[in-house]
Amino acid sequence: MKKPIVTFLFILIIHPVLFAQQIVSGRQGNSFTPSTNNNLSVACDTIFSFPVTSLLPWPAGLASDGTGLWTSSNVYGWLAKFSDTGQLLDTLEVPSPFGGVSGGDLEFDGTYLWFVREQEGMLYKIDLSTKTVVAQFPLPDYGTGDPDDFGIAYGGNYLWHTVYGDSTTLYKIDPANGNIVSSFIISPNSVLPIKFINGILTGLDLTALTAIQIDTTNGAIINTVPWCLNYPVGLAQHNGHLWGLSSTGTERIFEFDTLLSTSATSPVNNPFDFSFTNPVSNTIYIHLQNIFKQQFFIQLRDMQGRVMYKAAFNSNETNIEVPAARLAAGVYIIELQSAGISYSRKIFKL
Repeated sequence: MKKPIVTFLFILIIHPVLFAQQIVSGRQGNSFTPSTNNNLSVACDTIFSFPVTSLLPWPAGLASDGTGLWTSSNVYGWLAKFSDTGQLLDTLEVPSPFGGVSGGDLEFDGTYLWFVREQEGMLYKIDLSTKTVVAQFPLPDYGTGDPDDFGIAYGGNYLWHTVYGDSTTLYKIDPANGNIVSSFIISPNSVLPIKFINGILTGLDLTALTAIQIDTTNGAIINTVPWCLNYPVGLAQHNGHLWGLSSTGTERIFEFDTLLSTSATSPVNNPFDFSFTNPVSNTIYIHLQNIFKQQFFIQLRDMQGRVMYKAAFNSNETNIEVPAARLAAGVYIIELQSAGISYSRKIFKL
């Protein structure tokens, strides 16, 4: 991913980015076992986004360490970690002997953060507890003059890596020494970010704007669906939701309401089928499109988990008003509960 040439403006709520803090302990990674399930669906209901342009010109790559999202800069030699509300949690510099060269994808394996530096053709293994590079390995396109190494994912005790070009090559890499275990040619020519989503290796095709599932036993494309962001250069599964990075001149990280699902008929979706005003000022207006057969509850919590509002409603109520005038400006979680099922989304108080 050299430099974006497409410009696409997707405007949502801009959340202020705060100053850096120390890394939070208790990290957990995306250590999935590869699967070959052949169903794929996606619903791109974006519920939140935040900008990263001022900190990371031309950002690339996205990875969850369990407590936040890491991305890299294509201009500066450093990485940044954000909370899922857009707060800057930490920064980390990864110097390069070649100066400011294009960054690529990132992945967290449960212990280490892995960073692909695209135009350098190198893979860095980073200890987040000490903020140091503990190993680095040359990638398949290293030494070609213009490397196209980009995607990185961890699953089944191996790293998986994509090199784009006339076609995309998928490499299986031993994380202990950087050696290539196997490789496959996959048909799309510009699959950049990859991650194991619900245990299935999933990539985003920059040119076709599609999400694809890949069989890691032979490199075959299992399924393909349209993707909803221009210039997709980052993909991650974090806190139960799907996240994507778009680098289009208005660089933002997006949170989606659903995950890429392992069932084409059963996407991870809103079980209540409701809509509401967002952002809000004095009142949250909720419209329920399905009538429940029993009582349900609505709860509003702040980002520290404190309950700010909770009430029960009869099954035939479809238009509900939740008072919000006394709430301080900020981000809250609204949750609907009924018969052991719950659904929550972020809401923004102005």
